[in-house]
Amino acid sequence: MPVITVQLGQCGNQVIYSARQRAQASSHGWCYSSGSAASGQSGSGNNWAMGHHQWGPRMAPAVLELVRRQAEACDVLEGFLLLQSVAGGTGAGAGTFIAEALVDEYSSAHMLNCCVCYRLASIRCVPQLPAGSVDFTTFTWPALLRRLKAMGVSGSYLEEGLSGFTTSAPGGLLPLHKYKNRAASSMLLLRGQDAGSVPVSEFDDPHFHAPWAVDPLLVASHSAKFAGWQMAATLLATDQACVAELQPMLAKAYAMASARAYLHQYEAYGLGEADMQQCFAAVEDVLAAYAAL
Repeated sequence: MPVITVQLGQCGNQVIYSARQRAQASSHGWCYSSGSAASGQSGSGNNWAMGHHQWGPRMAPAVLELVRRQAEACDVLEGFLLLQSVAGGTGAGAGTFIAEALVDEYSSAHMLNCCVCYRLASIRCVPQLPAGSVDFTTFTWPALLRRLKAMGVSGSYLEEGLSGFTTSAPGGLLPLHKYKNRAASSMLLLRGQDAGSVPVSEFDDPHFHAPWAVDPLLVASHSAKFAGWQMAATLLATDQACVAELQPMLAKAYAMASARAYLHQYEAYGLGEADMQQCFAAVEDVLAAYAAL
């Protein structure tokens, strides 16, 4: 089903620029339509409030009109992929305003926000080998998946030093004290030889996923090689790894707000201290929910 991609702000468009350049250089000759862009004469000066309260309302009608044209060309619209920053002015501020407008306009469509700055979903991949070692390595699906499972359970992004997190027990279950990381949901992506027939039962682990999660594991596979590997596996998970990364950021934000650092720049565009405290509380709730998985 069709998915409409919306790039918002400088960061969102830089992310897609390199992909567009590669696509245009390929034999497919794919490119964006020149009539599918909306732009202004000024940015938001890295000010979220300016982007959200000033440029968001100004740009939303033009963006919604571009989206409407694309949506009308779809047989059935599945949803939207938004590429944006969460730390700037236009992509973050105006971007969130436009995202809210899209939700209001297309309430039944799914939306995935790919935000550059921090992540709430983690990606772990195997194998992790230098290119010169590939010809001297024997790949097997059970070995790859055991290492990937160990990375997920331990919360590590590297596959080294994880012998204590692997097991050959039936079902792939570990002692409870070994589970350092837990996920609300996860997606296992398999690429390469015999990918469609790989047993993945050990990833359907009740100790790795939250007890309230319903059908938390989604598996997708394709026989095409990924990056030249004979076999490759990727685990995408909404897990507790984000907590350790975002807690220091939240503490720094609290400290800057208490010192009223740059607050006058936001107040000039309608975002006051009370609004910031409300946002901080929302982030705390999110982190508490992840920590309690």
